[in-house]
Amino acid sequence: MKKTVLCLFLVLTVCVACIALSACNNATPQGQLGNYFSKYEKYVYDVYDSKTSSNGIYELEIKAFTEEKNTVELSSGFTLENQTAGHLITSKLTINDYTYVTACYYANVSGNTYYLPKGSYKLVEKGGNKQYDLKTTYSSDSKKGYADYVLSETGKDQQKGSLELKTPYYDNLEFYTMLRGASTMDSGFSMSYNVAIVAPNEINTATISASCSSTEKVNGLPTNVFADGQAESYKVTISRSTKVAGISYTVYYAKSSVKKIDDVDVRPLVRIITKIVEGDVTYTLKSVSASNV
Repeated sequence: MKKTVLCLFLVLTVCVACIALSACNNATPQGQLGNYFSKYEKYVYDVYDSKTSSNGIYELEIKAFTEEKNTVELSSGFTLENQTAGHLITSKLTINDYTYVTACYYANVSGNTYYLPKGSYKLVEKGGNKQYDLKTTYSSDSKKGYADYVLSETGKDQQKGSLELKTPYYDNLEFYTMLRGASTMDSGFSMSYNVAIVAPNEINTATISASCSSTEKVNGLPTNVFADGQAESYKVTISRSTKVAGISYTVYYAKSSVKKIDDVDVRPLVRIITKIVEGDVTYTLKSVSASNV
């Protein structure tokens, strides 16, 4: 998705768009990404931090905007105007007395680029008190992208700036979800892209790499979605150009599409994220709901 007290690997301080994917078939980035999302999808995960023996919950929603010139609200007072058709991805993680709220909007297609980020928002609270929030908007020319940010940290001066991004670039909040659009995902799959990293302890850009060399069976999944509560899943390793010491990231994507929930037909849900491991923190899928109307 994505996002714990770890400031989530920038990440979860860490979303997505244009792409330089390279898979075994050497398909172009545009040839590997596609728009596979329904009009509405919701995923809920049980979260466990083995270091503190703490439990939490993570909720992720995906909502389609199908018209042109959309007005998209990322947070109160932070709105994107005149947006083309795309998807709004929102999430909320609660664990260890922390709450992380995020919102990201992507254009489905912009020129030859899929999932180009247009804007994102992140709020971090501890014990109900705001620690910081981050507002980011994106623009681009023929060669580069620009992430304009406003970082507001409680008790400190507001920071404003702009980071220059090489293409392909994505937003750093929900790129786990963006990877679901990679139709070439398989053993041997790999791709790299750039992100802006803005947090109280770091303002920088980084190259993120995702690679898959195997599949693995994930257990403990909802039985109304996956038979016997298990799913063979692509095991995707996430790394960055400047590694965060002692932390590794692995995201598991269901190999087979889900076509029924509670025996009701749904538009096939592709490469559902079944599990995420971010260092000591594990997210396991608890429930799924979707609608295409």
